[in-house]
Amino acid sequence: MKKGMLVFLFIIPILLLGKFCFSQCINVNKIKTIKSPINDAVVEISDLVYSGNYIEMYSKPGNFFVAESENPDDYITIRSEVFNGKVVAQGIAPVTWNASESGYYYIHYNSDKTCGHDGKKEILLSKIFPFLQKNFFGNI
Repeated sequence: MKKGMLVFLFIIPILLLGKFCFSQCINVNKIKTIKSPINDAVVEISDLVYSGNYIEMYSKPGNFFVAESENPDDYITIRSEVFNGKVVAQGIAPVTWNASESGYYYIHYNSDKTCGHDGKKEILLSKIFPFLQKNFFGNI
């Protein structure tokens, strides 16, 4: 009975917390700030960064983003409002998301889903696809 209670009180909460602790990386070293495109053209931003860093990006609502890396195992976490804010999207590269509102978005790059830092400099690519704020179907 005591062994079962020990498992319940200690092991189960640790396993449940693991779901929330892993794969939502927060890095503290900002590399650069990128502004939203002025016109409605597709913008590609290519840069060299170390895993464990993040890029701050300002966007207007409706922009669609793709964050990629040359390493297929890189884990990318997108946060909004502040560098350690709400998670908007996350996953193994490439990661896509829509800007639901104007403001800053933070792209955190890590070497794996445990928020690892491998010390390698990598080429990272971010693509911004601005959506036009027009009626899709026109005047019907």
